[in-house]
Amino acid sequence: MLIFRVFGAFFFGVVDKLDDELKRAKREPEILILRVRKVLAIDASGLQALEDLHAKLRAKGKHLILSAPHTQPLAVMENAGFIDRIGRENVCPDITTALARAREILGLPPVEEPPEPLETLQAKQRELDAARRALADALERAEQILKTPVRPARGSTTEKN
Repeated sequence: MLIFRVFGAFFFGVVDKLDDELKRAKREPEILILRVRKVLAIDASGLQALEDLHAKLRAKGKHLILSAPHTQPLAVMENAGFIDRIGRENVCPDITTALARAREILGLPPVEEPPEPLETLQAKQRELDAARRALADALERAEQILKTPVRPARGSTTEKN
């Protein structure tokens, strides 16, 4: 898997740079994630270059995933039918979702949520301990109240047999 971050406008030159990077790596990845969250515009030549890249990867059984496209590029790709060709499931709102999609394509299990930091767990334990102490104190007070005999109020009468 390779993640390639794209900034600025997406024109034909961007894909040329990507091709150069892939040649330098001497190996095309099974999955290419284009992180395009900072691409604010795409023109027809950029879209054509993206179409060519997708077709080239697909012909080799490889996959293309787009991460976080902005409104204008997304609208251009949608109007051209590219979103349907790449597959809507391969256009992700953020990098975390794109990585999860890549794991799915590769047949890997989803990543489990990372465990909470030790400091957070310790803080929760302190809160729980404080709540237990407060509950124990409240139960002890309630027990003391229940053990205290009830005194008749002044002026009340009691029946005698």
